[in-house]
Amino acid sequence: MLSLVVVLLVVSAGLLYLGLFYYSPAVSLSTFEVEEIEIINQANGSTTNGLVYVASTNAEQVQGFQNAQTFGNCNGLSRNTSTSCLGMIFVTKSTQNLCFWMHDTPLPLQQVWILSNGTVAFIYQAQPESLKTVCQTAMDVLETNPSISISVGDRIILQGITH
Repeated sequence: MLSLVVVLLVVSAGLLYLGLFYYSPAVSLSTFEVEEIEIINQANGSTTNGLVYVASTNAEQVQGFQNAQTFGNCNGLSRNTSTSCLGMIFVTKSTQNLCFWMHDTPLPLQQVWILSNGTVAFIYQAQPESLKTVCQTAMDVLETNPSISISVGDRIILQGITH
């Protein structure tokens, strides 16, 4: 009987821990700052310009695109194809090992790890709702539509972001 009680306590504590670890209050995309971004293709010099949500606080970074059905319109600033909402940039203050997963994220995302000089270091095509964790060393990570052409070595310029 005592062993049954101990097992139930351990299981309950584990479930409580997981609930606290995985749960965070939802942050509305409307509260995120929005900045201009330029993606420069190093192979042919072409550029892609647009807007991105900026996830700079811990709450914003935990939230990301969880439960979002679309990228939205970058808080009304995206009105035409020249200023389309390209996704979300997760910014940090220093180069570090940055890990991402797709918990509660129904959108397929291209995750792009960016070095401190703006160079694309690694790209991962993340699948909706996947619990696979992908980690790479970088300064920032851009989550964008998988159809946007980005390659390792390309440059990402954020207009209003200083680290």
